[in-house]
Order: sequence, then structure tokens, then C-alpha cells
Amino acid sequence: MEDVLQGAASLALLTLAVFLGYLVFAILPRIRATLLQIQELLGNDVQQLLTDTDATIKQLNEMMPKVESTIEHVNGITANVESLSTERLDPIAANIQDITSRIQEDVAKIDQTVASATEFSQTTIEMATFYRSKLFEPVIEITSFWNGLKTTLATLKQSIQSKKGDSHG
Repeated sequence: MEDVLQGAASLALLTLAVFLGYLVFAILPRIRATLLQIQELLGNDVQQLLTDTDATIKQLNEMMPKVESTIEHVNGITANVESLSTERLDPIAANIQDITSRIQEDVAKIDQTVASATEFSQTTIEMATFYRSKLFEPVIEITSFWNGLKTTLATLKQSIQSKKGDSHG
């Protein structure tokens, strides 16, 4: 990403330098030639324009070193950005990748724990259902048997007492 930014900045500055060079070496001389032709047509007024054009060309020639200096400065900034990326951002990205992989491992462990807990709960419910059905029937039968035995013993006891009461009276 930094390489793309550096390349784009370098390309933009190179394009600017080429454009200014083109102005200085290609277009402005043509303008001068055109102005000379116009001077022939219009007279001395064009001479002043030519003088101004020459002054502009000289100014552009003076600005060229500043443009080159600006290009070098931008290249330096681009190198600093790349250096910053390498020194600071790359370790941070590595740390983020490490943290992400650890989180993924932890999530996998949590998923495994949840799956084990779910399986354990399901097994426990099945076992409870099984034991309830296996123990509940015998408990009902034992309770029913005991109630029947109690009723029989109570009836038998009443019957014996009533026979004793009949025989004494």
C-alpha cells in the first residue's frame, strides 16, 4: 500500500515536472513565435508582450530548481512514510494477527466446551428419564402393594377385634 502511495506521489511530481518543462521548452517558444508574427501585424505593443513573455520564461526557469527541490522533498517524505510503516505498522499488524489467531483458538475451545456441556446435559437428561421410568414403576407397585397390605392388615385387625368383641359380649 505504501509502495503504491509512493509510486503515485512520485508519478504526480514527475508529471508536474514534465508539464513545467514542456511549458518552458515547447509551448512558450511557440507563443513567442506567434507573438512575433502578431508584432509584425500590430507593431510595438507586441514588443511589450514579448518582453513580459521572456520575463515569464525566466521566472519559470528560476522556479525549476524549486520544483526539483519539491520533488526531492516529497520523495523524502515518501521514504519516511515507508520507514514508519516498516518500523511501526508492521509490528502492530503482526501483533493483531497473533491476537486474532489466539482469539480464534479460544473460540474453538469455547465451542468444544459448549459442545461437551451440551452432550453431557443431553446424556444426563436421558439417564434421568431412564431411571425415572425404571424406578417410578416399581415405586408405584411397592406403594400400591404396601397400601393393599395395610388395608388388608387393618381389615384383618378390625375383623379380629370385632370377633373378639362378639365373643365377649
